[in-house]
Amino acid sequence: MKKRLLLEVSIFVFCVYWIAGFCHKKTDGFSVARIHSTLPWNPAWETAPLPGEEQHELEQALSQKFHYLGCGGQCFAFSSEDERYVIKFFKHRIRNPYSLLLHLPLPKVL
Repeated sequence: MKKRLLLEVSIFVFCVYWIAGFCHKKTDGFSVARIHSTLPWNPAWETAPLPGEEQHELEQALSQKFHYLGCGGQCFAFSSEDERYVIKFFKHRIRNPYSLLLHLPLPKVL
């Protein structure tokens, strides 16, 4: 009885581990948390409103489904359903300084 339970738990753990690895490999580690920024908002990032025709084209493009295309060193890319557009999201996780580094004293030169 104990051997069977141990076997079932072992198989379950293996399956969970394998599925997690499979999903990570297929998505190159993409998750919403990897593109979510913790940087505070800066008004300097504001852009001018688009002209009416360009705004309409943007709305049409964003109304489509997007599919994962791949990733590079700095971003994740998604292609539109009609394959006319690509959206890139920066990987913000690599830009967050480690909290330990924020508390280390630096030389006065730096």
